[in-house]
Amino acid sequence: MKMKLAGLLVGAIALTVATPAQAETFSDQMGAAFSANSGDIFYNSTTWRQSQLLLNIPSPEGEYNKDSQMMERLYRDGMRRQAGVPVSTQDLPNPFESSIKTNPGLMSR
Repeated sequence: MKMKLAGLLVGAIALTVATPAQAETFSDQMGAAFSANSGDIFYNSTTWRQSQLLLNIPSPEGEYNKDSQMMERLYRDGMRRQAGVPVSTQDLPNPFESSIKTNPGLMSR
């Protein structure tokens, strides 16, 4: 019996080592960043968390702000990886004589 159990353990370890690690997708990263600081509904419904929210320690707005900053960094990084450089397009025709992009004096402000 001990021999069979040892064989099963060795087989399980070999299977674990042989399985390649799955890279986290962009949507998984965004989903994790969405509630990284503010928590999910299960975390926010505990008695301890409710008392923290009532006392505003830490402030929910600050937590949401951190989550949104993390999501923005992920988004910009994803766009950089996809496009390489920021995408720049020509202005659409409009009744104005110039644009902010073509007027270097306005860009330095």
